[in-house]
Amino acid sequence: MYSRREVFFCLLWKILILFVVCLLFISSSWACTRKTKVGNFDSSKVLEYVYLAHPDGGIRAYSSQNKEIIVITEALDYHPGMLKSGLLYFLRYAKADQDGKHTSPASLMTWNSQDNKIQKIKTINSLPFTPELKSQIFFLDEGKKLLLLSHSKGNQLINLESDTMMPDSTIKKYLPEINYSTNDGQELFVNLFQYPYQNVIKSKESIEAPPSRSAILSINKDFSIKVWDETSSKEMFEHYYYGCAFDQQSHLLFISKDSKLYSYSKAGDSGFLIGEGIHPFVVHQSSTQDFASFPLLTASILWEDQARIFLGAENYLSYFDLKTESYTPFQARDFNLTPKDIEDPAFLFNRLTYLARFKELPSSYWLVSANKEKLIQNDEASTLKRDQVDALVFFSILERGIVGHWQSSGQMYPEIWIEDLDNDGHAEFLNYYCLSSFKCPGEILLNGRYLVWLDIIGQNAEGNYERKNEAYPALYRELWERLDLVKKEHEASERNQEAFLCDEDLQSLNNMLNESHRIATQ
Repeated sequence: MYSRREVFFCLLWKILILFVVCLLFISSSWACTRKTKVGNFDSSKVLEYVYLAHPDGGIRAYSSQNKEIIVITEALDYHPGMLKSGLLYFLRYAKADQDGKHTSPASLMTWNSQDNKIQKIKTINSLPFTPELKSQIFFLDEGKKLLLLSHSKGNQLINLESDTMMPDSTIKKYLPEINYSTNDGQELFVNLFQYPYQNVIKSKESIEAPPSRSAILSINKDFSIKVWDETSSKEMFEHYYYGCAFDQQSHLLFISKDSKLYSYSKAGDSGFLIGEGIHPFVVHQSSTQDFASFPLLTASILWEDQARIFLGAENYLSYFDLKTESYTPFQARDFNLTPKDIEDPAFLFNRLTYLARFKELPSSYWLVSANKEKLIQNDEASTLKRDQVDALVFFSILERGIVGHWQSSGQMYPEIWIEDLDNDGHAEFLNYYCLSSFKCPGEILLNGRYLVWLDIIGQNAEGNYERKNEAYPALYRELWERLDLVKKEHEASERNQEAFLCDEDLQSLNNMLNESHRIATQ
């Protein structure tokens, strides 16, 4: 028989065990759906707040009226996006391991302002595991799609239902929805990172490119430009913008710069420091301006030259004509290029990298676009793909319209030298490029770089540009001599039972020798 004291402690022990089990069950049920208390948040004004993320993680809401930052989450959360239904979407990242690496995918999360519930929707494997702090992210189609905007890595649209990347050309339809504008929709905001770098046009003295700059600007319906904040060219790789958003309720522009959030009441102000914050987002109405369908938040070119303003981004190029007050997106047929997407003739490039004015010919320009290779490996084949030029175009904008003078696509290691070969006041373009397939095995793959061909582009009697190789036999004599040295190098390697070129490149070399010899001896 047990004493009453022993029975009491036995019963108490069972109660404690039951209590612990209940706590474990409740905590596990809260793992995916958790309720949090949010301080002075007014759920009746859920669409009026500015949403942002803390640089160290955590979603915040800012009231322009009360000038108060309200904490919503404190985990490693970034990229808030409020839907008009009142549901807040954001991304939650796993903590880094001891080596500082993120080894788990991000999660799509929601916060409901009515019941303060935080819920995990799904894991997203198609996003990088590391937080993309310098990118802006928007949630579209009621949270079914995610649009990532990045100056450095390009824009990406993800179907969240299937967790797959969508074609780049499908992004355009969502741009009017995400681009910020003033209340009347007449003035739109631009996040510009303009760094005109190229290694193709070697005669730098013959061209003039826009200056390097990083800035938050706005373009009005009359194409006038305002500068709201700008970083000097010397500091544009040291000071970064982490997003911008215009609040149509308070008429304030919010800019995140160097992980601090500022508000601006007008262009030219120094800005009011709110506090630490990145990825500002505001619910807003879309603009109906023609250029609202341009990727303004990842613009790489905004350049006023003579009577026009060029506006460029990763896949698109357009211009404003200041005389006629018209907006014109360039199309593939303007440059005699093959459209990247048959349903979007303005989708021109894999990655537009350069635009410059040709000094000799009025209203004439060069543009360069590169391959968009999302490669992480550091091998020779990957380097070759990155070096490939997507398109090289020489064109003019005349009264009769856009005239594409000359273009090339897919050349490997192209170089353009501009020189007046005839001393007649009109320059010729010397276009050098490799004719290797770059498919040879092993180390001899890189020897394809010695298979350099030359095309000479010049004006004919009607003023049109065309290939004029036969007019310059002396240059092709020099080219034949260089190619002959490559052939002798290959023959010497064969005698040592080592291949300098593979069979495919050797055949290309023989064809180049025959053609250059034909032109040189005609």
